[in-house]
Amino acid sequence: MVIISLVVAFAFMSGWLICRNVALRDSDMREAQGRVRLDLRIYEDAQHGDLRAVQDHLGMLILGQVRDYEQQYGVPLGTNSFAQKFATVQAIAKQVESNLVWVK
Repeated sequence: MVIISLVVAFAFMSGWLICRNVALRDSDMREAQGRVRLDLRIYEDAQHGDLRAVQDHLGMLILGQVRDYEQQYGVPLGTNSFAQKFATVQAIAKQVESNLVWVK
């Protein structure tokens, strides 16, 4: 009885892990597809000389990346070059965020 219980528990855990890995892979794939689509859009806008659209797209990318970095690692401190660059992109992110129209 103990062996059967262990086999059932192992099978359940194996199935759960497989499903979880498939779901994570699908999520990663959808995210990668979104990045490719956005990169293509930025490229096409640049190709057509629409620099304002390029700047708008890159501003949104910066906003998302800055907020993700802040959430995962905090705001870098110090005088190293990354902390200085981060302060620059943080200012861009704040500017982009201030121009967003919030929907309730």
